Amino acid sequence: MRRPLLAVSLVVLAVLAACGQAKPNTSGKTPGDPNTGCTATTTSCGTTLCIDTRTDASNCGACGIACTGGQACSAGACGCPATAPLACGSGAATFCANVQTDPDNCGGCGRACHTQCQAGVCAVSNAIATDILFVMDDSSSMEPKQDAVAIAFDGFIEELARANVARAAQGLAAFEFHVAVTTSSVFRNYGTGDFQKTYDRCMPTFATAGAEYPQGDFIAVPGTAKVAHFVAGLSPAAVAQAVAGVKANLRVGSCGSSQEQHLEAARLALQKVAGGRQPGLTPGEFGHPGAKLLVVWVGDEDDCSSPADPARALVLTDPASAGADACVRDRSLPAAQQKLFKVAEYDAFFTSLLQVNGGPYASMGAGFVVSANRCTDGLTCAPADALQLQSPATCTGTAQFACSGASGAGVRFLALADTFRGRGVNVVEATVCEDLAKPLSRLTGFVTAP
Repeated sequence: MRRPLLAVSLVVLAVLAACGQAKPNTSGKTPGDPNTGCTATTTSCGTTLCIDTRTDASNCGACGIACTGGQACSAGACGCPATAPLACGSGAATFCANVQTDPDNCGGCGRACHTQCQAGVCAVSNAIATDILFVMDDSSSMEPKQDAVAIAFDGFIEELARANVARAAQGLAAFEFHVAVTTSSVFRNYGTGDFQKTYDRCMPTFATAGAEYPQGDFIAVPGTAKVAHFVAGLSPAAVAQAVAGVKANLRVGSCGSSQEQHLEAARLALQKVAGGRQPGLTPGEFGHPGAKLLVVWVGDEDDCSSPADPARALVLTDPASAGADACVRDRSLPAAQQKLFKVAEYDAFFTSLLQVNGGPYASMGAGFVVSANRCTDGLTCAPADALQLQSPATCTGTAQFACSGASGAGVRFLALADTFRGRGVNVVEATVCEDLAKPLSRLTGFVTAP
């Protein structure tokens, strides 16, 4: 039996309508993509569906491209936020930094201050920071005296810690100080082509046989830092670790040059800092603008600094010395024949580092823990060596310039000390023969002074 044409037409229309109707979306996908259900502005990455690669930090611009180091994803590209707008490093090591305030990236990527960063400049508040450089004699006679300095360093740190406790009680910022060590070894010149800058007699504590003398480089035994940073907020464990590192580095061994060049080593060290040529240091670890500078020389013979040129350097085994110390003999020669650098050159160099002379440092202190004893503290004077007398004594009526455990008088050291003192530099004098806790304690006064 045939159905009426109208009834058949209605059935057909109903079927057609049903075929064109959208099915309910039960997949959780966004309608729009015939394959994934994602919109035109999203895509699927693996099993993760409908990702907006314009803003997704894990898939920025395309699947699998992750923004690292605090970067955000914007318009399909990784970039740093306004609070830390500069991207430093590269690849997976990229990170964002605010070079105006970040002490690890002050003024540029990787420029560490180890103090405060203000407007992109390493700054020191209230002149509370001090850069301290120890220049240790590493010749064969010095090992026991190095131990004495290392032991006395404990008291130095303890006194500064007490000063910081007192400052904290007054609501003042803690003192900060940064300690580096170098040695008196620059070269030795025995003449007749025997000019060398390397260790050859034994194994020192921080280098290997055949390694070059430091020549002003900061030294560090394995596992220690070349600059120990004592800054606000260090835990007691971190302070103890830093102290142990400095004490280890002060024991520089006794395998160095017998032609001790303490003053030149200090000059080279600070020139390398200024020129960014100190090996193993990041910018800002030493040489803090506005800080104080304290240089401490420790040695049991006089300075013997001369040019590092075989043709111009003093010859340590000069036959004309007839068994006498060639360094001592040099200062008795006519000025035109002398090989040693003039003390006045070192005075000019070190004082040029002061801000009043265009340098970085607010003030300077100097410690001379050497062979000389002028009895300024009423200490017992050692028998005088007539060949090494330079000035009247102040306690016994007889000039005394070498303590009993010293190998030679510190005439050049004390000449520089006198010049410094005349320029208003803070000076502490002591001998390697005495208890070194006292002179190091006096040096803390410079660090803690306003």
